[in-house]
Amino acid sequence: MNNEMIKEYEQLDTPEWTGSEEHFHNVNPYLHGALGPTKFEHSEDELVVIDGQVPKNLTGIYIRNGANPRFASKGPHHWFDGDGMLHALSFKNGKASYKNRWIRTKHFNMESEKQSILWPGYAMPRPDPSSPPGSGSDFSIKDGSNTDVVWHNGALLTTFYQTGIPYRVNPVTLETEGQETFNSKLPRQMSAHCKVDDATGELMFFDYNMQAPYLTYGVVDKNGLLSNFVEVPLPGARLPHDMAITENYSILMDLPLHWNEGRHGLHFFKDRPSRFAVIPRHGKQEDIQWFDASACYMYHTVNAYEEDGKIIMDGCRQPDPITPRQPGDGVVERMKSAGTWKDVKLYRWTFDLATGKTTEEQLDDTNVEFPMINTDRYLGKKYRYSYSTLMPSDALINFSGVFKFDHLTRESQRYEFPIGSCGSETPFAPADNAINEDDGYIISFLTYGDTGTSEAVILDARNISAGPICRLKIPGRVPVGFHACWVNSDKAVGL
Repeated sequence: MNNEMIKEYEQLDTPEWTGSEEHFHNVNPYLHGALGPTKFEHSEDELVVIDGQVPKNLTGIYIRNGANPRFASKGPHHWFDGDGMLHALSFKNGKASYKNRWIRTKHFNMESEKQSILWPGYAMPRPDPSSPPGSGSDFSIKDGSNTDVVWHNGALLTTFYQTGIPYRVNPVTLETEGQETFNSKLPRQMSAHCKVDDATGELMFFDYNMQAPYLTYGVVDKNGLLSNFVEVPLPGARLPHDMAITENYSILMDLPLHWNEGRHGLHFFKDRPSRFAVIPRHGKQEDIQWFDASACYMYHTVNAYEEDGKIIMDGCRQPDPITPRQPGDGVVERMKSAGTWKDVKLYRWTFDLATGKTTEEQLDDTNVEFPMINTDRYLGKKYRYSYSTLMPSDALINFSGVFKFDHLTRESQRYEFPIGSCGSETPFAPADNAINEDDGYIISFLTYGDTGTSEAVILDARNISAGPICRLKIPGRVPVGFHACWVNSDKAVGL
C-alpha cells in the first residue's frame, strides 16, 4: 500500500464510516499487498523448481488456511473476516504439486446465492438485525472456517477462531465434505485451536460463549464420537484463543481479557491473575484444578507435558494484548493494534499438581508467534524443539522468518525471509523414516507485497539458518493467512 493510500485510509475516523465502499476497499491495508485476497482456484500437477531440489524423503501434504474475502464488506474489512481458503503443497518422489480451494461452508453457500456479504465483520457493530443468524461467541458473525486446520479421523477439520462448526475436507482433493458434528453430538460450537493426540486418535476441543456456560471442554474419540463434555465454570465471558494437552490432562485458560466495554468491547485487567484450568482428559467439572499466574494474554501454546508430578506448559506470552488508543487515532491505528504481536516471548508455566503452585519464566527474548513442533510424535509429550515465526512488533502483519528454539539448551537458530516478502506458519514435516526429533523439514509460503507473486521454500529443520534447500514457484498469489498443518502420506489416502 503506497503512502497516498495510507494517508487517505488514516482519514477514516470511525469503524462506522459509511463513505464509498469502493474507495474504502481501495485503501484498506488488509486488502492489499501480501494480505490482498486471491480470486482464483488453481491446480498445478508439478511445480517449477526455482532453486535447489525437492527432498526425495519428503512425502505428504502441507496445508495452510486463511481468510480470503470474496465480496465487499458492509464497512471496514479486517484480516479476521473473509472466507476460508486452503492452500496445499503435496510432495512425493522428489516432486511437488499445488492446489488451493475455498472452504464451502454453509455461510459461504448462502453468500454465493445472494452474491453479497450477509454478516458484519470483526470491525463492525454487532449484531446486525439485517443479517441471518451466524456463528461466533454470540452467533452474530459469519463462520468462514478460516482459522485453523488439523487432521482427524480420516479428513481435515477446518475451524473458526471465534467458534463455529468444524468442516470436513478431503486432504488430497481439498473438497469440502460438510459440517463435522461428531455424529450429531456436538453440543454447541468449537473454537479454532483443538488438539489431536496422534497416539490415541483423540481430539480435545473447547468452546466459549458470551452467555453461560461461558466455557466448555470436550473430547472426541478416534472414530469421531463425542466421549466427554464438561462445562468449565467461569465468572463471566472471556476470549480464550488456545489450549494445551498432555498425555493425561488438558489445560484451559481464563485470562484477564474480558468482554467489558459494551457488547463487544474488550478490556485487559492487568491487576487480575491469569488462571489455568487443568482437567484430566476424561475428567469432570469436580476434577478441575485451577492455577494462578501473572496477568497476560496468550494467543498460542507451544506444547505441554507431564514430569515429576508437574505439568510444564510452554507458550507465547503477551503481557498486554491491547495497544492503548491515542488522541486522534483512526481506523488504521485501531486495526494495526489488533493485528500486531507486540512484546510476545516464549514462556514457561509449571503447574505443581501436589501443591497447586505455579512457577513461571521467560525462555527467550525474541519476538515470536505461531509456534509449531513435531506434532505427530511429541504433542503432549516431553520435547526439545519448536519452530515459530519471527514477528516484528512494528509491522501490521509480517511473518518475517523462522525461529528454531531448543527448549533443552535454550539455544536458537533463525532464518529471515527475503525483504519485501511475508511467510506462513511453518509446521514440522518429518522426513520419511525419521529417527531424531528434528529429522525433517520446515515449509512456508512466501508472498511479495510489491509484486503479488508467491513461492514456497523448504528448509532443513536441523539447520534452518542455512536457508532454503528448495524454492518452488507458485501459480498465482497466496495471501498471508493463519494456521497450517502437515499430513503424512499414510493418512492422506490417494496422495
